[in-house]
Amino acid sequence: MTPLADTHTAIPLTVVGCDFRRASSRWRSRLVLNRDELRTFHRELRSVGGGHHNTGSCVDGLLALQTCNRNEWVAAGSDPRWAAGLLKAQMTHRAGCADESWFSPYVYTGRAALRHLLRVALGRESLVTGELQIAGQLHDALEETREAGTSSRALNHLGPVAGRLLRAARARTNYGTTGRGVHSLALEWLRRRLAPTAANSARVAVIGTGSIGRQLLEMISREAGLTALAVNRSPAGAAVKPWTALAEVLASVDAAVLCTGARSPLFDPEQFLRLRTGAPLPVLDLGIPHQADRSLHHKTLVLEGLDELRALASSAHSADQATAADTDAALQEELALDTLVDRAVAEYRIMCAGADVGELLDSVRRQHRQAVYRDVPRLVERNFTHLSVGDRAQLEEDLQRILRDCADEVFRGIKGVSLASQAGAPPSTPEQSSSSVSTQASESTAR
Repeated sequence: MTPLADTHTAIPLTVVGCDFRRASSRWRSRLVLNRDELRTFHRELRSVGGGHHNTGSCVDGLLALQTCNRNEWVAAGSDPRWAAGLLKAQMTHRAGCADESWFSPYVYTGRAALRHLLRVALGRESLVTGELQIAGQLHDALEETREAGTSSRALNHLGPVAGRLLRAARARTNYGTTGRGVHSLALEWLRRRLAPTAANSARVAVIGTGSIGRQLLEMISREAGLTALAVNRSPAGAAVKPWTALAEVLASVDAAVLCTGARSPLFDPEQFLRLRTGAPLPVLDLGIPHQADRSLHHKTLVLEGLDELRALASSAHSADQATAADTDAALQEELALDTLVDRAVAEYRIMCAGADVGELLDSVRRQHRQAVYRDVPRLVERNFTHLSVGDRAQLEEDLQRILRDCADEVFRGIKGVSLASQAGAPPSTPEQSSSSVSTQASESTAR
């Protein structure tokens, strides 16, 4: 079996990226790749030989993680350092910053790359620390990579490892309990812009009913003094206005939030504000790339975006850390999550260490996904028709959770045996491995 000493070969990953701390949304919008561009870039990278006299390709797989917080390119291959140079040069060129000394994408290779991606999945590197949306966005990026044909074995391992990490974080820490995200910053922006009260209510257009749009609509529904009107490009139910009604909606609201995810700007003020008179309309653009062209100006438009939300995020973080006890709790949380990340890194290294372990884990994963997402729903639908819809859904969820827990035990057992064989020590049982995870997380939290 391949030795695990060299983290650049045991973890064949490279991350090159630019987040909200490195560049404004204007620059990051230039880095978004569509599917055809991803395929072309992947093909070009595969045609370039690796360094150190490696005559083969240094890149097997390529993933693009593109969110409102970050644009990251993740490459999997035999020479992470060589791939890093190629990715960084291409990102700098695409941003149009070849002659700009200030633009410097961050670079991670090997173990550091994997740790970074796992921290990203946990929301620890987000504008709103601990936000949950990024986990789904990473999952979607991995699915897009598979559909585009740019994935690889090493990239395919990321999803299951990240998924088990997130479940462990939910079970052992406060991860997932805050409900915060970009949508919560958008609500705070509306509060400051409109100062709504029960006696002085305001109407808000939420344009786009994807994940962020739906969460913002839910928060507005609980906010005194705010009423939301939802608009979507495709049919989304009777309560959602069609795209053709957007100009009429914007003529009657006090603010609007763009939650669409188009690959190019779709908000044209000349078209959609043609019916508006009176005060300019505050519009918050949450899109990357921008959903409203920043070069366009209109007398009835005040346009802001993600860059303006950074100040709100900073003030919210300061409020969360208002006392020494809050700061200590945050530190304990970070230590506990770091322990779980380290264990996820060890698991990933094993999955990449050799074909025998990797094939076994792949087989277990396939059977697990089939049982959870196909067999359990069929079983419940066929045999429990006497239950209400809600009870059947709860039963299905309970059975799926049991199967996930069992699969996690199997993975921990395989990981324990493989790690022990690497170190020449007796293998631990799944129970010992599970206890070790719990103990380390508890010890980190207690420190």
